[in-house]
Amino acid sequence: MDNDALQLRLRDALFADLDQMEGARLYVLVDTVLHDPLAGVPAREKAVTLPISYAGIPSDRRPYLAPLGDIGRDLSLDESLSVAIEQALREEDRREFGRSVCGWVASHATTEILAKRLAERSVMSVTYQRRLFRYWDPRILDLLSWALTSEQRENFFSCVSAWWWLGRDASLRKVIGLESDSLCSSQVVLDDEQLQVMMLAESTNRTLDVLQDMDHASCTSELQQRVARAVRKAVETWELDTQEEQMRYALFGVLIGSEFDAHPLVRGAMLNAKEERRSPLSALDSFTDDWWTSLKVELQGAQLVRDGG
Repeated sequence: MDNDALQLRLRDALFADLDQMEGARLYVLVDTVLHDPLAGVPAREKAVTLPISYAGIPSDRRPYLAPLGDIGRDLSLDESLSVAIEQALREEDRREFGRSVCGWVASHATTEILAKRLAERSVMSVTYQRRLFRYWDPRILDLLSWALTSEQRENFFSCVSAWWWLGRDASLRKVIGLESDSLCSSQVVLDDEQLQVMMLAESTNRTLDVLQDMDHASCTSELQQRVARAVRKAVETWELDTQEEQMRYALFGVLIGSEFDAHPLVRGAMLNAKEERRSPLSALDSFTDDWWTSLKVELQGAQLVRDGG
């Protein structure tokens, strides 16, 4: 399906959902940290910047909400869909490490109140320090969609009627909110495991970028969780503290098998490298491609036995 046909299908699906929310207004949420791809569209003139209370983000680099008009009289929606598709699919000339067009939000609240509510979610406490939480990026929303409990999800998205964004395959993802201030708190408290997923989200997403560019089905929550677990294991088991090392370890975990480093030869080589104050990953270069292929088949067979296949 070409991008024009995909854009039309997404627009129809979005408005089919919106039709069930009588009186709700539709907005596009844009993050200008990279650039502002909608600077020239009509909706930009009525946009409201999220009043984020965080000194580390300049006022001209804060995300904004722009109200969208009716189809046929406001081309802002079509332009936002076009840019979002290109960024989600990581087309070769548009590959970036983030997304500018984050998604679309429906709400009955005024633009100012909605912007205030969304801004309240943007700061989290980590070891008693305030940290910026760029949850509006679809790459983070993908992780949140399975990392949060149902109760946390209801709380986190309670200020909106619905939130839509594009997955890595340009499919429309959504969360239907309750739009009830009774559940709305300034922050959603994450447990240690959820916090670790968010803190390592950049390594997880950069790994998914590589897999996506290799034509793997990187849009599935199952693969996202496998990568997130592998990145966490890279940190906790092997103390790999650079993003490059975390990504490389996670790629081995996905492409060979999650237990690749449990094989005696691999584990021994990695431990020896660590004792010699070298990166454990440097030991992996001594194994041939044929050997890795054989290990992959062996691990897949073991997985089938465990799964009862």
